[in-house]
Amino acid sequence: LLTYVYHLFPNVLITVLSRHTNVVILEPLAVELASASNALDAGDTVAAVGRLESAHGALVALNGDLRRAAAARARPFAPVDVNEVCLAALQSLRSRIDALGVAPEIVLDVNLPRAEGARDDLVEATLALLRNALDALERTPGTRTLRLSSEATDDGWIRVQVTDGGPGFGGVAWQRASRSFFSAADRPGRGLAVARAVALAHGGRFSVQDVGPGGGAQVSVFLPPLAPE
Repeated sequence: LLTYVYHLFPNVLITVLSRHTNVVILEPLAVELASASNALDAGDTVAAVGRLESAHGALVALNGDLRRAAAARARPFAPVDVNEVCLAALQSLRSRIDALGVAPEIVLDVNLPRAEGARDDLVEATLALLRNALDALERTPGTRTLRLSSEATDDGWIRVQVTDGGPGFGGVAWQRASRSFFSAADRPGRGLAVARAVALAHGGRFSVQDVGPGGGAQVSVFLPPLAPE
């Protein structure tokens, strides 16, 4: 299987294996390859080919993630007010929020420590979280809820979190959101992978989860605080 994938996308495979890329990024690829292997063992070549094609798509996604992360690392880092980042992203989407009739709940920690990073990249990451939520709310009848929050977690991270009252990710949040260009509406160009790549480039992490069986999704970016001088 690795030989097959190498012929599909050799440069990406070399990058992955040589840099020991974070297992969270590799997880969708590993799932598809394992499924392809199981299908071959069962003699189901049609299913195996389908899984290998999905693995190729995962490699394309991974290539985009690595490029975005490398671009973020190349930009100079400076102290960043994360609350200002949140408000800037929200303001950029104000007309769309108003058009949907959404009154967002904004809960920002006034004592939030600063992060060290590329401010514009962090705005883009927050925009990706908000766009994903708005994509979901577009398909949600009735009352539409949106919450943007920032806080310092008990274990010392800075967390930026967007919670929406949409349909959620359907129980496969980690796998679907790990695909480049995936959003709640599955619209090309609005992927949560942007947020994940920026978080990783800043030494942080990214998480998605369903709020509950009744729907709703919660997407978070975790950043390390600025180191004390």
